[in-house]
Amino acid sequence: MTISNTGDVTGAFSLSKANLVDSDSVNPFSAKLDLVVEDLGDPAAVPAPAPIVRYTGKLGAMGTRSLGNLLAGDVHRYRFTVTFPDGGSGGADNVYKGDDVTVDYLWDAVDA
Repeated sequence: MTISNTGDVTGAFSLSKANLVDSDSVNPFSAKLDLVVEDLGDPAAVPAPAPIVRYTGKLGAMGTRSLGNLLAGDVHRYRFTVTFPDGGSGGADNVYKGDDVTVDYLWDAVDA
């Protein structure tokens, strides 16, 4: 995901989740999946900046995350990585078979 500050002032940017829906409310998939959100910086920068982790934790637990200030004209690329951690042997993960989760992500900016 690439986010640009197309305004003419510095913006304080944030990311939050909304409309989280688990297909199974007894064993919510969003409580099992691990999410990492990384700020990869300006995609045109050479050399590329080191990624900054903005969130790491369970997908369903993410609250509003500050992304810092972006100057007018700044561009940042973000990477979302979702993994399904191994719950162990003996079919421990079978309760998630056929489950799904949907979520929207909201990007917000206010004058900094």
